[in-house]
Amino acid sequence: MSRPLLAITGSAGFIGRALCHEAHRRGWAIRGLDLRAPPPNTPGEHLRGSITDAHAAHTLCRGATHVVHTAAVVGEDGDAELFQHINVHGTRTIAHAAVEAEVEHLVHLSSVMVYGFLYPPNVAEDGPLAGHDNPYCRTKIEAELLLRALHAAGALPLTILRPGDVWGPGSPPWVVRPLQLMRHRLFIIPGGGRGVLNLLWIDHLVDAILLALERGPHGETFNVTDGHAIPCHDYFTRLGRLVGRRVPALPGSVLSTAFAGLGAVCRTLDRVPPASPAAVRFLLRPHSYSTERARRDLGLRVRVELDDGFDRIADWLRDHPDALDAPLLPRRPQP
Repeated sequence: MSRPLLAITGSAGFIGRALCHEAHRRGWAIRGLDLRAPPPNTPGEHLRGSITDAHAAHTLCRGATHVVHTAAVVGEDGDAELFQHINVHGTRTIAHAAVEAEVEHLVHLSSVMVYGFLYPPNVAEDGPLAGHDNPYCRTKIEAELLLRALHAAGALPLTILRPGDVWGPGSPPWVVRPLQLMRHRLFIIPGGGRGVLNLLWIDHLVDAILLALERGPHGETFNVTDGHAIPCHDYFTRLGRLVGRRVPALPGSVLSTAFAGLGAVCRTLDRVPPASPAAVRFLLRPHSYSTERARRDLGLRVRVELDDGFDRIADWLRDHPDALDAPLLPRRPQP
């Protein structure tokens, strides 16, 4: 009996690679799509191409029983056209390819950032959505809306997951980039670190995706985090110890002004700044998100606690001494 075929967008990314390995271990055949090639040990067939390319999207979905859409532009701020092109148009392209291929189920990775920056405490899936003029928040909302319209029309079996702050060895936003900045003594916590992170260990996100695939499509949406909020001060202080750095703090307004100036300089150099004023807002989010539905209906459980997570990241750093060697100011991506 042949394995069911799981099509994964963003298969070379942090989340996509982890999903490829675990889904393959659990008996899925894998076909991935990404602009980059994944590491050589990544299981499955991998296509090079963009999710905005209809031919690449149809090739990915052809013959697939299930699709997981992880690919997106993820960042605190940036080129609004690029966010729109990838997060909205790319999602539409993948969704239409999935409809044409008559897949049994599409799982879409959205984000808790659809609630914006000023959301109610313990906000649940029916809570208010807010773009706050932020391109990431806004385009994640738009992508959800277009997928829901296809589902409501009976064209697309769908589950939407809204992950929190996905961390673990190799996590670009919550491990690698902060550690790079800390190593160069450039990381500063805004607002005394009073904001909170809603951490989600990478293995738990993969669990949630596979549980959603096993459970079947019901058009539902799930917040997915490890179920507790940790103050930014506590998280980044512990992270800094892994590279022997103390992490200072400054008022958010001061950092926003400094990052705005840095962004202007980086634009003239066609580089991505290490932080933006919007990053301050991400690190000043005040509350946790409700995960009751994911725990109740998906059966999601926490297997890696906080202390164990930091130990695993420390081990990874020892085993990968060049993990933080990427340039601090990479070139700006193009649509």
